[in-house]
Amino acid sequence: MNTLEMLDETKTQYGLATDGELARLVGCSTAQISQYRTKKRTMDDYTAARVAELLGINEMIVIAQANAEREKDDSKRAFWMQKAADFARKSTASMWRARDDSNVRPLPSEGSTLSS
Repeated sequence: MNTLEMLDETKTQYGLATDGELARLVGCSTAQISQYRTKKRTMDDYTAARVAELLGINEMIVIAQANAEREKDDSKRAFWMQKAADFARKSTASMWRARDDSNVRPLPSEGSTLSS
């Protein structure tokens, strides 16, 4: 997902109708949002981290994606794209990791037959 799609997702999740509302929520100017949309400017790290916070995702995903979009050198752009993908994969993997309940004893109110 590119940074413009992330901005659109933020608008959707928060039920925002305008880029002005989005700008107020993110903490930047409407002109900045407009410049992001016309690709005259790329998100700075603060804005990227703020968007990630609002979306509930690892801020490094958005920061790395913004760096990839900003980068002019192909090899450096590829580096940042890989970092964004790696952070996204790690975030998804940790989200689905099974919880280890092997050291948790049920409460007496849960019908435990174990004695103390």
